[in-house]
Amino acid sequence: MQQVGFVKVSRILIAIPPLLARITLASAFIASGRGKFKDLNGTAGFFKQLGIPASTVLAPFVAANEVLAGSLVGLGLFTRFAAVPLAAVLSVATGTARRKEVHSVTDLTQLMEFGYLLLLLELMANGGGEISVDRLIQQRVRRAARELEEKAPDLEAMKLTEAA
Repeated sequence: MQQVGFVKVSRILIAIPPLLARITLASAFIASGRGKFKDLNGTAGFFKQLGIPASTVLAPFVAANEVLAGSLVGLGLFTRFAAVPLAAVLSVATGTARRKEVHSVTDLTQLMEFGYLLLLLELMANGGGEISVDRLIQQRVRRAARELEEKAPDLEAMKLTEAA
């Protein structure tokens, strides 16, 4: 009886870290993207100052990416795919805006952006976790596949009788 309780507690504990990672990342990226949208000219100017080409095109693109992909990550919908453009934007941002602060691996690991990148890599590798829309979709697809497998013998028998 105690083993069942331990398994339930363990499943709950396993579900919490990806959920918290997604909430953390979503809140950070959505806020950042909204901030960029509120001042696209300022964002484009900052990008230009950093030496990022086509800054007037990239500013709204990056803002939209942060809001859209951040929202998907927060919901746990297409989590692995949504994490990829966020990781790309974050890598470029860290490599341009924060590079003067990084003189060693220790400096890099102390950046909040590096922590966010690690969380994104975890989500890319393992998905959104148990408490996500991805998981709900996966459960429904598996249930539908099982139902089809159960009906398969009946369908095969119908084909044989129709052929005869």
